[in-house]
Amino acid sequence: MAETKQYITQSQEQGSVQISENVIATIVSVLGWVIKTRNRFEKLRNAVDEESSNISVFVEKYNETISDAMNIANVSHRNEVAGMQSISGQDKLDQLAYLGQRYPELGCSPIYQQIVKQGFILREDISASKVLLNSNISAYTEAINDFPGNIVAGIFGYKKEVYIDHENLMENRKVSKKT
Repeated sequence: MAETKQYITQSQEQGSVQISENVIATIVSVLGWVIKTRNRFEKLRNAVDEESSNISVFVEKYNETISDAMNIANVSHRNEVAGMQSISGQDKLDQLAYLGQRYPELGCSPIYQQIVKQGFILREDISASKVLLNSNISAYTEAINDFPGNIVAGIFGYKKEVYIDHENLMENRKVSKKT
């Protein structure tokens, strides 16, 4: 009988050890999944931030290009350039291109041609980056909203990003940081 009691005690201890090992394995698995999910969210969030930064750089270069073209046009066409001061960047580039067509001496200037051409290239780059950024925002938002990842997103404070358009980039980024 003593042997039976000892055998039962050993079986219970082994069962407890087995349960403890299973609990530890489960906890480690869950922690591994949480870390992996959080890392995926960070990668997606970094992709959003990186593309947003790219757009900011393109917009800055675009604005510098417009300013350079306006400075060149201003040398001989002050009245036309003064009239363009109040219009938006995209419309301003279109007007500068038109100005180059309207005044052949301006349009034939290699520097002016190059600057206007660079402006159109940068405008395309901004548009392409906007599409990529919105795609990154979509992937990020989908990831943090899907169950059970939304639990991890809530724990670590990941918030939904706002889709942007490049005309309102800075205002959209301010709204995005508040959510």
